[in-house]
Amino acid sequence: MTPIPIPSCLSHAYEIIDVVGSPTAKKAIFWVYDIFGYFPQTLQGADILATSPEEYQVFIPDFFEGSPADISWYPPETEEQKKALYGWFASRTPPTGAEKIPAIVKGIEEKYGKKTWGAVGFCWGGKVCSITSGEGTPFKAVAQTSPASKSFSRLNLVTGLCCLNPSQQNYAFCV
Repeated sequence: MTPIPIPSCLSHAYEIIDVVGSPTAKKAIFWVYDIFGYFPQTLQGADILATSPEEYQVFIPDFFEGSPADISWYPPETEEQKKALYGWFASRTPPTGAEKIPAIVKGIEEKYGKKTWGAVGFCWGGKVCSITSGEGTPFKAVAQTSPASKSFSRLNLVTGLCCLNPSQQNYAFCV
């Protein structure tokens, strides 16, 4: 996977987006990772979807502008870890991520052509997908794993197909 700058679709010229899959694909997956950003397993999952029998292009924007949360802060047990993690979240809430999506999708389509969109979100990214999947969404379907914030009340606002895969910790909030 080769990161390529797409300054036309993002608010800052230094932001990067990873793209995998066939450049001729008409279907696209908008990939929203968790707070820890680009991890090998995350990128491997995108590669698997991009090489499935169905032709997809997978787009993974850098929502955190090169500064994901440090995995050593989680779970936050010490005061130092709590301060670092909660301080990091102050400017990186799911709504701030969701606000970026329309411009990112527009920029991607300007560069790669019109797409039929789906979205996949993991924890923080699941919450971003939930927020963005209401009226006017570009996404025909979304899949969320362990959505953050345990705010499942938004699910009734989702206008397309939705697959929700809660973690064991979140399961009680879903039933």
